[in-house]
Amino acid sequence: MNEARRVQLEIFRSWTPAERLQRGIELSAFCFEAREDRLRRQHPEASAAELRELRLREVLRTPSTRLE
Repeated sequence: MNEARRVQLEIFRSWTPAERLQRGIELSAFCFEAREDRLRRQHPEASAAELRELRLREVLRTPSTRLE
């Protein structure tokens, strides 16, 4: 393990459960916003409903969430 990774893990381990939850929420929001930005760039003409459908298609296509 390199030094940067070791320091990063020490920081993560020092967080309280509330801090971990908050960081998870922030990361989730960041990922959602990044997906929205990408979809808007790829489909600038799409309406809000069309963007919602594109989002759903991506989520349902993801193997980890696909029901078989």
